[in-house]
Formats: sequence, C-alpha cells, structure tokens
Amino acid sequence: METTAEDLPKEFEQRLASVGGLELDLARIYALGLSRIIITTHDVAQSLHCPQSTAGRHMAKLVELGCFTETLASTSGGGRGTGRRFRVVSPRLALDKRLRDFEEFRESIGLIEEHLEIKAAEVPPSSEIWRASSDVMLRHIGRSCNTATLSIKISCNDMSWIEEPEALDALKAARNRGVQVSIFASDAPKGRKALLTARGFRVRRTRGRSPVFLLVDDDLLYLPFKEDGIASRYSALFTRNYYLVKSHKELFESLGGRR
Repeated sequence: METTAEDLPKEFEQRLASVGGLELDLARIYALGLSRIIITTHDVAQSLHCPQSTAGRHMAKLVELGCFTETLASTSGGGRGTGRRFRVVSPRLALDKRLRDFEEFRESIGLIEEHLEIKAAEVPPSSEIWRASSDVMLRHIGRSCNTATLSIKISCNDMSWIEEPEALDALKAARNRGVQVSIFASDAPKGRKALLTARGFRVRRTRGRSPVFLLVDDDLLYLPFKEDGIASRYSALFTRNYYLVKSHKELFESLGGRR
C-alpha cells in the first residue's frame, strides 16, 4: 500500500518547518516527498493547489537546500521534455547541520540549567505570585513534580489538564520515587479516571465542585486555569506564599474528611 502524507503525524509538517527552518509550503512538499520518495512538480502543484511554475520554483529551492536530488530533464522522440523527477533525501542528511547545531545548543542549555539551579538555591523563598503561560505550564509543573520528595496533592474537577503526557509522566515518576500522590476530583469522566487508575493512581471523588490546585511538598502551590476560556489551553499561577500554601493544604485535608 502506498504511503501518503496523511500517514505522517499531524504535527510533522510544523516540526519540519520549525526544526528545518523551512517555509510551511516547503515543509509540506518535503513531507510529501518523504511519504512518496519520488515526486514531480505536477504532484506538488496538485498537493498545494498552485501553478506548476510555482511548484517548480519550490522544488528548485528544496534541491538547493539539499532536501531533494533531481534527474536531468530528458526529451522524448517527439522533442517534448518529460520533466524532472525529484527523490527525497533523508532528514538526517538534509538537515544534518541544523540538527547538529540544535544538539550543540542543547548541550549549552544543560550548562545553563546547572547555572540556574545553583542561582535558584541562593534566592530566598518568595511570597510573590507568578504566572506560567500555557506554552510552559505543563513542563513547569512536571519539573516541580520531578523535584518532589514527600507529597503531591491534586484537587481538580474534570482532570482535563492532568491527562496530558507531561503531567502523567511526572506524576508516575514521582510515585515511583516513593512520593505520595493524592488526587481528588469532583467530576472526573470515566475515561480519564480509568487512565489514571491504569497507571496506579487512586482518584477520590469530592461531594461538591472542587477548587483546582496542585501542592508540591506542602511548599509550592500551583493554581491552573483555562486561558481565555479555551478548554485545551491552561496557564497557571504558582507561589510559595506561606498563607496561600497553608490554606490550600488545609482545604485539601478537608476534602479527605480530615477536618
């Protein structure tokens, strides 16, 4: 069965554009080539719904960038050109320099992370309330959960943000280290509850609607909220403010009937 561009992951073209430094149309053509191995300007024109002359310019650019190799145009017996065919080049080869640059940059980030951790240890605890945007919120929470040593307390409604892979992986890793992970939810869909149960987490139900928060080691408080009402995008406020942390710890204990 012939592979099609639809068989590639949905985000693949965007990642090609971002990592490969390609315009989106060029990334789409490259993805088409990766799915079919050999393409023509006619294929490109059909895929992008553009004139064949435009497709030809796109292919010339991709050949120049090393994403494709091309045949020489040949002529048939009647003197008409049969056109060029383009064979895709593996991203590991075509994007080699850019990938190596990213890898070198990743190594530099490792050194920067060490520097930030050292400096963070020198900064006294702050009672300020900070905001993590939706682009980094889950990674931020995951990083904090990865440093937990005692407990992670979660109160939520439908658990829509907990099911994200970054959150689940961090919670699982914490539990495997012996950290006590406790979850209360007021309206957990069966599918999401089953997802957590399958990973060894117990989800206890509250009687009424729960406030949404996450408390790490009774020290760091996160307050996730929907960004501009968009269900799939969450930001979070976070703080080590003593009074806010204490009040949410007591609130969590009340959910379990301890107060």
